[in-house]
Amino acid sequence: MQATIAANTYVVTGNAESKTVSDLMPNIMPQLGPAQLKQVMEDMAKGKGMGGLSPDQMQAMASAAAAAGGAGGDDDELPELETGATF
Repeated sequence: MQATIAANTYVVTGNAESKTVSDLMPNIMPQLGPAQLKQVMEDMAKGKGMGGLSPDQMQAMASAAAAAGGAGGDDDELPELETGATF
């Protein structure tokens, strides 16, 4: 990755990969918040599908994401600063 922060320009280089949604969803589900998770589940119920995943597979991933804490969790809290630390 290359960046010119003053010009607000970033370049990401590398080999592209093609992946299906079903390959990506297990990594995406834990990052969804409650509202987005609800929307995905509603879309599944309407038959819109998600890259070939069945509603049962989506529900299993949603349950795993909820058990893991989903989005938000403790990530929003700032760590305590160390006194006397210099960088």
